[in-house]
Amino acid sequence: MLQRFPMRINNLDLFRGLAAWLVVLFHLHGDTGALLPGLSGFGWIGVDIFFVISGAAISSSAYRLYGKYQDQWKGIYWQHRIRRIYPLYILAALVSAWYFAGYRESGQWGEGAFQLLSHLLMLHGFFPWTWQGLLGPAWSLAIEFQFYLLMMLAWPWLSRQRAVVVMTIALLVSSLWLCYFWQVAVLESESLRYFYTSQLPGRLYEFAFGFLLFRIMLALEHRPAVMLYRARWLLMGIGAFLLIAWYCGAALNDVSRVGQVGAWLHQHGGELGTRIGITICIFMVLLGAGLCRESRLLKPLYWFGTISYGIYLSHTMVIQALFKAGLPALQVIFWSIPLIILIAAATYYGVERPFLRGRLKREVVSSGKVAGELALQGR
Repeated sequence: MLQRFPMRINNLDLFRGLAAWLVVLFHLHGDTGALLPGLSGFGWIGVDIFFVISGAAISSSAYRLYGKYQDQWKGIYWQHRIRRIYPLYILAALVSAWYFAGYRESGQWGEGAFQLLSHLLMLHGFFPWTWQGLLGPAWSLAIEFQFYLLMMLAWPWLSRQRAVVVMTIALLVSSLWLCYFWQVAVLESESLRYFYTSQLPGRLYEFAFGFLLFRIMLALEHRPAVMLYRARWLLMGIGAFLLIAWYCGAALNDVSRVGQVGAWLHQHGGELGTRIGITICIFMVLLGAGLCRESRLLKPLYWFGTISYGIYLSHTMVIQALFKAGLPALQVIFWSIPLIILIAAATYYGVERPFLRGRLKREVVSSGKVAGELALQGR
């Protein structure tokens, strides 16, 4: 008889939506310089939130598929990841290559073909030009895809390990990687330093905190901890307060851009502690929220989480299109938000959801086949 795997972490969609809009605000601020100067430039923290959420969500998916399909789980796992990521991603890459990247005007078709191929193979994250490439925000997808591969290879081992062992290894790997590129490596610019520190080894601790979130929620499902449930609002409050305090403190030092943050931390020390501290605060907020019921009053905000992938992939193209149309900065800000929402909703219902529904139907069929095979083996 097949096991059931009902474990679900509450309110993740709420924070997916928040993370997506933080990234939008970051790019609006960077391109216009007219949106909440000194504050919206910190929207890059949205990527940190995405990575922690991804660590939890992928751990949950691997746990369920590994337990449900046994030896067949790897193929189904990759089908899930490809169906979730690629349909909208391919559409966004093609639109960007045709209209926004400028290859038609410049006639640089060779460069355009290389960019498109590297993006489709998820190799663009290995090149320092990734942020100025075909689809700038997609640099984080390349890192996530590397994490997906790591999880597929390591899950049989991870599923048998204590969370403290996994966290220790991840923190050690990230610490050594980050300290090398922050303190030892001689690089030409802070942007290049940020590129190297943003590779998977440098971000591994963020995914690991997501794994820890999953393991805690899984343990609580089997053995509820009353004190932790009672402390959920305190966890969220402390995490949010520390994030806001850091946010405001950095703003007062006028270090709202990524390169400025890196330079400021490099001068004043504390790079590693600050990065890990921010991630711990994000983890505390997500853990507290995961222990809370999802509220009907917040359904519109959950919906932003549902369409967050479209928001993330489309927002820079919308901003570029409005600037190409000759609109001033304030009008770009005014029109970009509704247009991003409209495009993200249209692509979700027209592209993402049909593929996701097809995946679920295939999973039901596969589940029946696996159940039959196990029944025969049991005989």
